[in-house]
Amino acid sequence: MASINITVDGLARSVESDQRPTH
Repeated sequence: MASINITVDGLARSVESDQRPTH
C-alpha cells in the first residue's frame, strides 16, 4: 500500500508540476 501511495502521489505531483511548473 505504501509503495502504491507513493507512486500515486509522485504521479499526481508530476502532473501538477507539468500543468503549472513552479520551477
